Amino acid sequence: MTPAEITTFRARHGLTRAALARLLPVSYRTLEYWERGQIHPPRYLHRALRDIEAGLTQAAAEVTAHGRQ
Repeated sequence: MTPAEITTFRARHGLTRAALARLLPVSYRTLEYWERGQIHPPRYLHRALRDIEAGLTQAAAEVTAHGRQ
């Protein structure tokens, strides 16, 4: 996963570095290094982001459903 892909994921979901770091869970500094390309993220990161995205999508759907009632 490239630094740009990580940054794009974060921006697409409106997450700060601190928020995404908590969700992964990794330190803020680790996430910052990944986004700057200073260290390579682990191979599991793509799957972890996919799982986070699924959870965010589910949460958004629930909020929308509750808003309609």
